[in-house]
Amino acid sequence: MLAAEKLLQRAQFPATAIRFAGIYGPGRHWLIDRVLRGEGCPKVPVVFSNCIHQRDCAGIIAHLICRDMDRLSIDKLYLGVDCQPTATFDVLQWLGQQLNISLDNESYPAPARGSRRCSNQRIIKTGYRFFYPDFRSGYTSLLQQLT
Repeated sequence: MLAAEKLLQRAQFPATAIRFAGIYGPGRHWLIDRVLRGEGCPKVPVVFSNCIHQRDCAGIIAHLICRDMDRLSIDKLYLGVDCQPTATFDVLQWLGQQLNISLDNESYPAPARGSRRCSNQRIIKTGYRFFYPDFRSGYTSLLQQLT
């Protein structure tokens, strides 16, 4: 991805990269599937989950295209994450509560990834409004569609 971003930065035309975090939504519900199997994760060490609903991925892209069409400034890089980085443990526990499933938090590791809290302030400053500003609102919608 970094090589692709560097290529975009050197392009002879204006270009913007968006680094989307863990995308979820219809057809993309691997954390729900994990919970349905009863697989939790340890509370420590804390592994942060940055995620975004696929509707907001499309929304951010459309928002930036509209800004470009209106000849408004666009940065070269945005982070496509929701407004609430959360510990993976907390996301899994919340999903388990919603699905009434007890999780085994001892036998399964946290998903392998870096543990960073990413900020979406750059896209918010452009006026973008999230459909699903946090995992609870996004997963609530998704769980309603799945049941």
